[in-house]
Amino acid sequence: MSNRSKIGKWLEAQHGKIRKWASGMSHKLDAADVDDIVQTVSLELLEKDSKIDEPEAFARAVTPYRVYDVLRQRVRAPQSLESMDEVGELSTSLNLPINRFHKPNSAKEQCLDLWRAIGQLPDPHKAILVQRLVEGNTFAFVAAQNELPESTARHYYARAVEQLGRILKCVRLSGAVTDDDAKSLSSAEITARGVKIAEYRRTLTDEHGQFSMVLLQKGQYSLRSKKTGYKDDVRYLEMKKDVQLPAIVLARADQTVEALEGSA
Repeated sequence: MSNRSKIGKWLEAQHGKIRKWASGMSHKLDAADVDDIVQTVSLELLEKDSKIDEPEAFARAVTPYRVYDVLRQRVRAPQSLESMDEVGELSTSLNLPINRFHKPNSAKEQCLDLWRAIGQLPDPHKAILVQRLVEGNTFAFVAAQNELPESTARHYYARAVEQLGRILKCVRLSGAVTDDDAKSLSSAEITARGVKIAEYRRTLTDEHGQFSMVLLQKGQYSLRSKKTGYKDDVRYLEMKKDVQLPAIVLARADQTVEALEGSA
């Protein structure tokens, strides 16, 4: 069976997935926009008939770029994109699927660069990375598919992400969030916005208050940490290499109010 036939058959049966991914990324897309995105992604798949082994993985990776193209044509900022945690697209913790979504000068070339880099990885690292990073499968599922213990699958995935970052010359940001009593804060929202680069990431801290953002472009970032009931922490970072932040301490909002009342 030719690769084009494989892609054509996948589109016949699964093109609805592209529609679901696109419509779930922004409430500002109407039905016509989604139809255009489905058509564009489908044509890109067919044009790459000799280069794509995983049609679904490629379609899932390129769809966010096409969504951004539509929003950009309306002169909307990247913030127009809704949080995509529900569909597993944007979180960047090593324990969750990630998507290297940003505002590239040439989205198609950036996407192909990513796939070329993934192609340089050895197996089983490459297979595990695609199954987890692109397809969004759980580590338990990935481990079962590769007949490995889950801890081994996690290790291979972490190593694959590190190797991919070196190939693409990207950096990693990690840290932890606590309160004034040094108690870990889970589900704190961490957002990183490029200052002079078009990069935007969002993730949540895990049960230990830790977070990790991988495959970041090098440059300056505004980092905001927030959690309900606490005062936001905003800081600026220069990301020239991997950065492990000291604990980010969030003060309780009620303590801030009490301090202001006391000074008055």
